[in-house]
Amino acid sequence: MAAPDEADLRAAFRLLLGREPDEEGRQWWLPRLAQLSMEEMVTGVMDSREFRSGAVCQHLLATAPGAGTGAGTIQVDAVGLKFWIDPTDRFIGSEVARGAYEPHLTPAILAELTPGATFVDVGANIGWYSVLAARAVGAQGRVLAFEPDPENIDLLLRSVTSNGFANVTALPVALSDRTGTAVLQRYGGSNAALFADDGAKGVGDHRVSCLPLDVFGDLLTRLDVMKVDVEGAELLVLRGADTVFSRYGRPVIFLEFTPSALERFPTSSADHLGAWVTEYRYDMAVVRSSGEAVAAADIGAVSDLLGDEQHLDVKLTPRS
Repeated sequence: MAAPDEADLRAAFRLLLGREPDEEGRQWWLPRLAQLSMEEMVTGVMDSREFRSGAVCQHLLATAPGAGTGAGTIQVDAVGLKFWIDPTDRFIGSEVARGAYEPHLTPAILAELTPGATFVDVGANIGWYSVLAARAVGAQGRVLAFEPDPENIDLLLRSVTSNGFANVTALPVALSDRTGTAVLQRYGGSNAALFADDGAKGVGDHRVSCLPLDVFGDLLTRLDVMKVDVEGAELLVLRGADTVFSRYGRPVIFLEFTPSALERFPTSSADHLGAWVTEYRYDMAVVRSSGEAVAAADIGAVSDLLGDEQHLDVKLTPRS
């Protein structure tokens, strides 16, 4: 299929946003159209906060299969553990039900967890990694799970309880680089992202508390592994952990790398992330969908590995 052109862009704006492209938006999109498929362009428009807060999105959510039917939640067995999921959640719940959520990244994270270790799960969602880590680190280990979405953390806690784990502390806050509030905007299912609390709210949005990881330092006695998947706020999370890293040492970090999402926040971009990685003396590797870990010399090399993918999973290993 041919790449979208300006007429396709105008049609997407009219149908999804109910308006013509503004000049700033037009100038941003036009140079990128040749590198995008029609699906990628439409997805990009639909990922905007304007669309998520608009009437079209509200109509789609209200009329989606399962909406308003009280489908509820169910318990499923996966990899020898019990998980509570929303069966209509196409992002994570349906994958967990098949026992194969992120099969490339899951073994990479578990390989770093040993009995007695401490795992910090930032953007824990419904708890796939938190529950797996609770088993891996054992009774002498510790899991701290941060998840601001109330429905997600409820499912996480139910899964923890169903498995009888007493080594998980789940905290209903969003980690950031400062104390404050933000709007948590649902993308459908269990997936969501943080936006500045500027008063604008759409269907399914919540105002949530934001705190740096440094505030929770006294809950830790060590820090071994972190997973950070927060839809573009990854660098804010890392900046809010400076004191904890100084106190307990730099952990192995797995984070989602999405350049366009990083740029939603001031002084946050791929280059800013690269500068942080250099300052804190980490080596980088991309965990490919095959499970292979490909070393990357710098953030430019990581970006080069994106190819047609929208995001990559990156492993940061502290240098000695």
